[in-house]
Amino acid sequence: MATRRRDRRAGGGAVLRTTGRGELSGIPRAAVVVEEGYSRGFKVDYVRPSLVAEGITECQIRFPNVPIIFCETRKLAQEWTYRFLAAARVGLAEEMVGANAARALESAPPLAPAPPTPAYARRWASTHDIVVSDRGRIPVALMDQYLEARARGDTSTCS
Repeated sequence: MATRRRDRRAGGGAVLRTTGRGELSGIPRAAVVVEEGYSRGFKVDYVRPSLVAEGITECQIRFPNVPIIFCETRKLAQEWTYRFLAAARVGLAEEMVGANAARALESAPPLAPAPPTPAYARRWASTHDIVVSDRGRIPVALMDQYLEARARGDTSTCS
């Protein structure tokens, strides 16, 4: 929950106070827009400039997904916010279209087993006392026997 109020100690500028730590970082698209220039934040009468710098730095470190945007005027801050919200709306619509398209996809059929290598066929042949050369092409008849044995589930060194 964010509230906005005028604070005399902060030079009369608007101060954004949040009731929960990290609420903005939990929102998919969030930003903090400051209606003052960066250097004016250090010209506060009742707060040391180093304290302001530490606060900004701590926020950026704790919530790296939430940018802090310094705008010189309220008009510029409103314009930036308007454009940010428009871009966020378009991004959300694109994500919804993508999610719907992903849900509509069918799962792929299971992959066929990898084709046998000559080394597997030679090993299978040697365990079944079939003579085959150490090099060169495997005879078609032997490869057919090997594939039939593989389909039956004869896995003795069959890969």
